[in-house]
Amino acid sequence: MTQIDLGDYRFGFPVRITARTFAGQEGLLNIEREVDMSGPIHDKGVLILHSYLTALFSHVAPLALNASIVFEQEYSGVEGDSASCAELYALLSSLSGLPLRQGIAVTGALNQHGEVLPVGGINEKIEGWFRTCQAAGLDGTQGVLIPARNQRHLMLDRSVLDAVERGLFHVYTMGH
Repeated sequence: MTQIDLGDYRFGFPVRITARTFAGQEGLLNIEREVDMSGPIHDKGVLILHSYLTALFSHVAPLALNASIVFEQEYSGVEGDSASCAELYALLSSLSGLPLRQGIAVTGALNQHGEVLPVGGINEKIEGWFRTCQAAGLDGTQGVLIPARNQRHLMLDRSVLDAVERGLFHVYTMGH
């Protein structure tokens, strides 16, 4: 999920992140960075993600991994670290061969120890994903996964709260 700030109006919308993994020595390739479409905070987030994965999987032997991450159909640039959790899940999905449920949108930053950090624009991101799901038809399987530390920042629109109360949309939290 991402957020756009136009000064007097802010809104969120979903962005699909995909990852590919295979044996090799190249490490983690941030495609947005390679084509100069990412900002320094996003690049820092990907480097932190790489550090976390290397520490997680390299206790016995060096990590022999090639991986790439891309924000699909995103051509205006990427900035910020709030997609770090979604990028991690995309990489783990690729490594394991287990698909992720596409009805759950994810936002959250990570530190080098894998701790989930809060992000900005949480209400706009949730409401943007909710409107996308609502347009497609709420079926009770859709929702968001957000940092637990963002719970106190929630001031969601009444329509989102009603859908949550009726079990048609879910707000899950994560922490480490």
